[in-house]
Amino acid sequence: INNATYNSSDPKYFSYNGSNCWLESSTSTAYDSQTITMECWCYPNSLNQYGFLFEKGAVNTQYSMFFEGPNFQFRTYGLSNQDVTITSTSFMTVNAWNHIVCTYASGNKITYINGVQAGGLSGITGTLNTGGTNQYIGKYGNAGNNYPFNGRIAESRVYNIALSAAQVLQNYNATKGRFGL
Repeated sequence: INNATYNSSDPKYFSYNGSNCWLESSTSTAYDSQTITMECWCYPNSLNQYGFLFEKGAVNTQYSMFFEGPNFQFRTYGLSNQDVTITSTSFMTVNAWNHIVCTYASGNKITYINGVQAGGLSGITGTLNTGGTNQYIGKYGNAGNNYPFNGRIAESRVYNIALSAAQVLQNYNATKGRFGL
């Protein structure tokens, strides 16, 4: 943990100041899969920021989800199309909790916001890059303080399966009460 502050009352979360806060976990092959789901609850202090929620590996080498200006990105490397881009203001609320899920399996990338599909791509070819270094929450890989997230992140998860739309909605409905929804 680097400067992120933990809130231990419900809902439990880490706060990120948009400057020098992040969580880092050591390298693990558990994150190396050709089928993935990234999931978290986030409370962005701004939707127009350059802030990472999660990145696997060194900068722009494997997979990540992040804000890039007014857009939200689900990025993968090694595939024929690396980004699913959505306009964050169309799907998310600033200064409020948002449930975000990004999945990849069998040539299909999908982003869900608050249990609803917000974007996707199909017919993707290639192999997701694996191996590499640590996992990061709240910043852009191992590149100093680049793209630091400004807000709160709770219940960050990575699965080695692609959750179905029904499973995403089930997770959203099962946890939304903790976040005042």
